[in-house]
Amino acid sequence: MPVYGDLILAPMAGFSDVPYRSICREYGSAMSYTEFASVEGVVWHSQRTRRILDYLPAERPVTFQIFGADGDALVASAQRIEEWGPDIIDVNLAAPRPRCPVVARRGALA
Repeated sequence: MPVYGDLILAPMAGFSDVPYRSICREYGSAMSYTEFASVEGVVWHSQRTRRILDYLPAERPVTFQIFGADGDALVASAQRIEEWGPDIIDVNLAAPRPRCPVVARRGALA
């Protein structure tokens, strides 16, 4: 995936929504990341998760970031969101962090 520019907006939980990413794009971000979304939210058709993964065509290239503890759910959610048109799907596989209790409580990787 070619990225034309020097800056890439990192995913930031609680901040990386469409308006924020659009402003960052205006100021030079060459690629956007959504906030990370749980695979359960994707599989269960959560409206909140769908909003997290919303984007505008002007944000391309755009990366969707997902996390989860179940390998089958990771695959199913990646296949589902592929239909929504991201340029990249980032499966977050970092170690659980105590500062991310929502993730750590589920035993997920983020």
